[in-house]
Amino acid sequence: MGYVWLVPVRLAVGIGIYFFLRFEPVTPLYVGAGIFGGTGLLCAKRFGEVLSPIVIGICLVGIWFSIAAWRTHSSEAPVLGWRYYGAIEERIIGMDRSASDAVRITLDHVRLDRVSPSRTPQKVRISLHEKAAQGIEPLPGMRVMTTGHLSPPSGPVEPGGF
Repeated sequence: MGYVWLVPVRLAVGIGIYFFLRFEPVTPLYVGAGIFGGTGLLCAKRFGEVLSPIVIGICLVGIWFSIAAWRTHSSEAPVLGWRYYGAIEERIIGMDRSASDAVRITLDHVRLDRVSPSRTPQKVRISLHEKAAQGIEPLPGMRVMTTGHLSPPSGPVEPGGF
């Protein structure tokens, strides 16, 4: 088959279609696109030498559309929708500095007081201001427990954007 070089192009088109949509497709749409694509690939040889590459191309677009949707949904995690104040506990996985030059630590597998695990973000980033950071040398891998404020992520910079 001399059309193998088109596979990456079909990949880009399928993923591009998913991310160009102005709405989140319902599950049956992307599951159906994947099933259609897989079934079409299995039956592509029946379409003959002329139509077969076209059918394969359309099917690959459907499959990659489905894969992009699946990957997006499989990596989603809870996001705080409210301001939280209370105990924050878990392991440091990253450190950097904020715009105000405060030490910022990123925690994973977070536990929050009075928040169920299904509503708790997997990662949070907190700033340690001078009073809070006195006498503490945070290091990656260290487990910490502190009291602090967490806020939901800010909205999109572009109106209607992500």
